Amino acid sequence: MCNERGTWHSVIIGATYTDLDEESEKVSGYFDKPWNWKSIKNNQKWIIQFASTDDPYIPITEPRYIHDKLNTEYHEFTNKGHFGWDTKLKEFPELIKVVKDKIKLN
Repeated sequence: MCNERGTWHSVIIGATYTDLDEESEKVSGYFDKPWNWKSIKNNQKWIIQFASTDDPYIPITEPRYIHDKLNTEYHEFTNKGHFGWDTKLKEFPELIKVVKDKIKLN
C-alpha cells in the first residue's frame, strides 16, 4: 500500500531474499542484483513481516535476515508452514489484528 505522500506500507509473508538454489527461482532473474536494503527501508513507513520455522520452502534464516536488514515488525510462528500453501490454513487472524492495529495508530 502507498499513502498520499508516496510512503509505502508493506506486509510480507514467507519471504526470501535469495533464489535458495532453486532453478525456477534462478531463471526468474529476480535475485540477480543485490537488494538495496537502505532504499527499501527509507521508502517504507512500516513493514510487517510474518515467518514460520516450519515453512518447508523457506529456511527461517531468510526471513530473519530480511528482518535484520529492514527492521520489520517481525512475527515468527512455529506452526504456520508456508501460510496456507502447504497446509489447510484458511484463516490468518494474526495478520488481520496486526494490520488493524497499525491502521489505528496511523
